Amino acid sequence: MFIVLGSCSRPDYDCTFLQEVRVAIAALRRISRAAARPRPIAVVADGGIAPATLMRQLEPDAVYIIPPKAFAEASTKIAQGDDLRVRKLVAYLHAPYERTVFFDGDTHARDAKIEMLFESLQGGFDLSAAFECCRKDWGNSNAPYDAGGYMRGWEMQTGVMAFRPKSPRIDAFWREAIREYQMCAAATQPPSTQLVRRDLLPRCPPSLPSLPL
Repeated sequence: MFIVLGSCSRPDYDCTFLQEVRVAIAALRRISRAAARPRPIAVVADGGIAPATLMRQLEPDAVYIIPPKAFAEASTKIAQGDDLRVRKLVAYLHAPYERTVFFDGDTHARDAKIEMLFESLQGGFDLSAAFECCRKDWGNSNAPYDAGGYMRGWEMQTGVMAFRPKSPRIDAFWREAIREYQMCAAATQPPSTQLVRRDLLPRCPPSLPSLPL
């Protein structure tokens, strides 16, 4: 699944982020053919670009438009920068498949090992994500870098995630993340988008911004 939010200013609808998604989808197609395990690819969008245009430009298997009411309910009194993050969270709630792997538009899949994400869902997990190493900037962290700690310098890459959209726990997870943004909308920085255990997420005090982990 890919998410396309907003519109293009270019008349031919060939703006940069659509070009990225088109290349990303083509890379997934090549991997699927080579592994003989085709997976349907969906684009979930907010209607900023017509579905027919998205089908023509990106060549996914399906395009799903999120009902405008869903955004209206979630984005109340959210600053513009935070609103884009909230709209993305809303898009997760409308993933069309029972088991979904989400890719950021600038993600380029290189081999069939991405199937491990689907396998994690088959193994009983509701949510998993790719990992990347290693964080270079710890200036905004609420804890110093610890190479011997739980994550050992690695962090979750929320641009590549597998999840079960119909899981009550995952539905509640996305809705709680949206609520966190709404609650902290006046803060200098938004709450962390890193997907970690819920009890590890920083709370947002009334007078202090919430810092990423």
